Amino acid sequence: MNDMIMSDISVHLAASKRTKYRETIVTIFKSLASFLQDNGLTVHPLPTGDQFPAATFKLMRSDLTNEGCELIKGSLDRWMKGINTAKWPASNTSVLAKALTKLRQPKEPETGA
Repeated sequence: MNDMIMSDISVHLAASKRTKYRETIVTIFKSLASFLQDNGLTVHPLPTGDQFPAATFKLMRSDLTNEGCELIKGSLDRWMKGINTAKWPASNTSVLAKALTKLRQPKEPETGA
């Protein structure tokens, strides 16, 4: 399987030189890395805290479990859009937590009607 970039902090940082914007982007990616790791959605430890590479972090497909990949594909844009429109702060991962809970719920068997 070819690896792919799921999200790249440098792309977001390039959008503005404003300090507040850049701080928010770093908070988003730190929060995301911590959330993924804390919920068992990574295949190896991601850099967090003081080890976080604020200018170069890339979330790769190979960093994630299949469940982590599903969560990112289905929820990352919604979570980030909410931050961009000030619906919640960059450190609030409750949208991701709700999506993960839904993802982990057993699927109802389909009935043939």
